[in-house]
Amino acid sequence: MSGTSNRAGSFLPYVPEIVDMILRYLPAKELRSTARVSTMWRNIAMRILHSRTTWSVHYLADKLITGNEIDNVIENMFTEPRMVIQLSHREIWFTRREPRRRRNEERQLVRSVFNLFSKLPPGCATLGCTTERIVFQQPIDDLTPDHIHHLKTGHMFVCAPHMPGVDYHHVYLRTPKPPPANNWCDMFDLPANTPVKLVILIALSASRDFIPFIAAGIRETFGEQVVIFGGVGHDRLFIDGLVKRARVVALFISGQQFRACAGLLNNGSNADFYTPAHRLIEEASEDGFTPKFSLLFTSRFVHKGQAFYSSSQTAFKDGFTNTPMLGFYSYGEYCLTEKDTGVTKINDFKRLMRYNSAIYCVCSYRNEPQ
Repeated sequence: MSGTSNRAGSFLPYVPEIVDMILRYLPAKELRSTARVSTMWRNIAMRILHSRTTWSVHYLADKLITGNEIDNVIENMFTEPRMVIQLSHREIWFTRREPRRRRNEERQLVRSVFNLFSKLPPGCATLGCTTERIVFQQPIDDLTPDHIHHLKTGHMFVCAPHMPGVDYHHVYLRTPKPPPANNWCDMFDLPANTPVKLVILIALSASRDFIPFIAAGIRETFGEQVVIFGGVGHDRLFIDGLVKRARVVALFISGQQFRACAGLLNNGSNADFYTPAHRLIEEASEDGFTPKFSLLFTSRFVHKGQAFYSSSQTAFKDGFTNTPMLGFYSYGEYCLTEKDTGVTKINDFKRLMRYNSAIYCVCSYRNEPQ
């Protein structure tokens, strides 16, 4: 009897159904390890890993992100990140007269950005910025949106998983337009035939006027189907573990399996922010697409009418999405949608740069056939 039981147990690792049931409970890092057992285990582990399409949002409250904290986050991720957007709170107003404290915070920021980047998988695109306040929402479940939090401390980063047919590309842009000898493709380091669907631009205050010029180049190169979503960060930009003090970082998301729907939430004198947001979510859900993540860039004070302003913390309190959402307090907002056709002159692009505004973008993927 004991011999029969041992023989039955020895066959379990070779039964695909049993292996599949076991591996589905493992985080992404463990799946990568189990993929080395055999060819069958590798095929099952990779299929499970690529089937996980949930974007994950992570928050670390400490000023300094340590390697141990990142290890703990990475080890428990159920998706392997292919792109990461990092937002870090930074308050410099109270340290201008305290050089020592300012230098200490600067070192902590540099170490935090590097520690996060160093723990991510090779080839993972990372970018972000500092902000006065981080906007964050992680729903409790599929039916109950959580409150939107306005955090004034710590670091937040969102991880986008591997998606078949979707590519992420990021670049640090030092000038608003390419030199005469080059073209926009060389500046963006992307072929002109790339099916770009969304470009996220994050600039610093001194470079905010670069955004309309870069948007014009993106439309000229990749067509009018591109949604361009931009904001002005606090005082630092991040890209691949480096901290930059000027210019613009850009993230290009391309692929026919991807859709971006964006727009202003406070267009005109309408004080209802939630109806436009719900409309964008519905638009992103059409034609077999499923919303996976959303972005909210808003200023400290959001324009609600012709005569008054309201704090964005008051305006955006209740959640309006059942997907993770991340954003920041911007010092200028830019939103060019695929409905803005015929925009060709630079002055037209400049008029799309708003202040004291709120813009919202829903990212969705096409459902794979079962």
